[in-house]
This record gives sequence, C-alpha cells and structure tokens, in this order.
Amino acid sequence: MTSPSDIAAPTAPPPVSGVGAGLILRAETSADGSAVETLNDQAFGPGRFAKVSYAVRELARFRHDLSFCAFEGETLVGSVRQSEISIGGKAVLFLGPFAVSAEARGKGVGAALIEQALKSGSKAGFPLVLLVGDLALFSRHGFENVPAGQISLPRPFDPRRLLWRPLRKGGEDGVAGPVEAPGR
Repeated sequence: MTSPSDIAAPTAPPPVSGVGAGLILRAETSADGSAVETLNDQAFGPGRFAKVSYAVRELARFRHDLSFCAFEGETLVGSVRQSEISIGGKAVLFLGPFAVSAEARGKGVGAALIEQALKSGSKAGFPLVLLVGDLALFSRHGFENVPAGQISLPRPFDPRRLLWRPLRKGGEDGVAGPVEAPGR
C-alpha cells in the first residue's frame, strides 16, 4: 500500500496565504488516491466505512477537480474531497472525507483545505455544500445545522451533525428531501 509520503508533490508550489510557506495546496489527482486513502485510514480507522457519510458517497459522483491535497515538501499532510449529489432535484456538493495528519494539525492546513474546497465549489456554480461533521469545527467556515427533517440520508444519523453552507445567497432554497445520486 502506498504511504502519504510516496506521492510526489508538484514542483514550484505557490504559497497558500495564512499557512506556512512550505505548504503546497493543489487539486487532487488520480495518482493521489492511495495516499489519500492511507491518510483517511490513519485519521478515522476502519470503522469509517460504516458511517453515514460513506453511504452518501456511494450515491455520489466524486469530483477530483473540487478536491484538494496539502503537502509539506513531498509528504501528504491533508486532504479534502468533494462529491456531487442531488437533493430535491438540485445538484449540491457533499464535503468529505476531510483529514489532516497528526503532525500537521494546528498549522492552518485544515482551514486552507476547507476554504479552497468552498471557493472551488462556488466557482463551479454549486449553490450549497453539505457535510456530516462537528458544528464547532465547521461553523468557523460558515456551516450551520440543516433544519431538522429537511434532508434525509441513506442511513440513520445524528441530525445535529448534518451541516450545510450556502455558496451564494439563497443557495439553500429548495434543498429538501432525500440525498440521491446526481442527475435525478
């Protein structure tokens, strides 16, 4: 299995504002997949596949172009993935998994990844990003609780952990019902 450090970082990286100068942030490529999976295994363990987020991703269309990796030198230290789903006939993004290595936590890596993911989703024209996560962590990025009962997921879940962030004014309007595969 490939380790996060086995994936080469791009050359001549642009610096990311607000983060250490040694951080390289770029779109995920298919070559990064194994290292990202290893990082997610380290961050969440084998039980992650039983979570409701994975059931949502089984329905979703993964978007490499809206997913990002963070490197310190040649070492993968963080990643955020986004997938396209449909809710009430509207195409929205589902954020996750999102992981930062233990060594890189507290350095702004996670914030840089989330902000880049949100910017890219907005530029791509999506009205909203949905995720299952901790409000205390994601509220600083503008995420709020989804009103109870407005969205249903394919497995039971804690409604306090269902969060969304409109990417434009009124982006949450009409987003209600079950999460479905994109294009429905």
